[in-house]
Amino acid sequence: MKKSVLLLAALMPFVMFSCEKEKAEKGSDDIVGSDGKYLVKKMTFQGTLGGTYAYTDNRGKLTQKVDATLNFSYIKGKMSRLDASGTYSYVDDLEEFYEGNTTKYYDEENYKGNGNIKFAYKDDRVEAKITAQGRVWGTYIDEGDNENNRTWEEQGSLSGTYTFSMDDGIAISGCGTFKEDANSESYNTDEIKFGYDDNEQLTSVHYADDDGRMEFKWKDGNIENIGWFYDDDYYYKKGSKSIIRSLLAKKKTPMTKFGSVGWENWVRVEYSPKENKSNIDFSRLIFAYISGEYVESNIGVFGFTGKESKNLPSTVYVDDEPALSFEYEFNGNGAVTRIKLIAGPYFDNVELEIATATINIEY
Repeated sequence: MKKSVLLLAALMPFVMFSCEKEKAEKGSDDIVGSDGKYLVKKMTFQGTLGGTYAYTDNRGKLTQKVDATLNFSYIKGKMSRLDASGTYSYVDDLEEFYEGNTTKYYDEENYKGNGNIKFAYKDDRVEAKITAQGRVWGTYIDEGDNENNRTWEEQGSLSGTYTFSMDDGIAISGCGTFKEDANSESYNTDEIKFGYDDNEQLTSVHYADDDGRMEFKWKDGNIENIGWFYDDDYYYKKGSKSIIRSLLAKKKTPMTKFGSVGWENWVRVEYSPKENKSNIDFSRLIFAYISGEYVESNIGVFGFTGKESKNLPSTVYVDDEPALSFEYEFNGNGAVTRIKLIAGPYFDNVELEIATATINIEY
């Protein structure tokens, strides 16, 4: 049941134009990434991301839908609480070809839940107390083996605390203790470590007990490249159901090898001249959605892992193909209030489209 409620946590990482300047609260210098930024009070995300793929032995269609609302509270310019609710659905409709035969598979999963994160600041650490509850249901059909067919539904909850060790307003490591329900035993998460350069810019995210890690390259104050490196067995066992990572797993053609399998410049970001004046790093927010990673590895979305990208992204490339481009609306302070996402193909033989995808922001 951990899968369904943690996916809600993954969603957590996810108005009218005014000619007059508006009063808005700004972030405290106690947290490096949100220092002096306009504080987001509410954010909604509605999107449908669909894609088709075709390979030698299979072809199919992947679809993800998200509808999420996040409300933020602050005390003295520091985030004190995040409330989230939302729905998420995933569908993989696949045809597989083998020795002249075609087998069809259908995999559908749906999630609905809500939860909150309460932040407590204690000397050299930040404690994020997480409470979430959700429902998950789905259908799996294997036309080649009817015994595998099933329709299922489960409910569950999650509670616990993720503790981040801090150094001058920057998270350097973190680990958590959680329970799936009141009667279950507690379990500890793997320690996660964050690496930085001399400019307080995030360079790596690494789970201490795993071979997988993310690496970040910066240029002119912005994250320019995001790479993913992993042990081959680790990746295929633990890869998420994010569309892009699913497609990468099917492609199985790494760009660069560094003793293990990896994509050195898996994600590349180009930026607009517009400065990001909010405490939400939208480059990292989009990456969190693309990668399917859980909230602890993307805590930098909210400013906890060093400096944010200086500018707003204009285009995101995945595997050197244009994946997403962005259109913005702003308020009188120059802070973004609406983002429209526009899709492009990821790979030569994979075409993805967005039917609707918008992020609305209130301050």
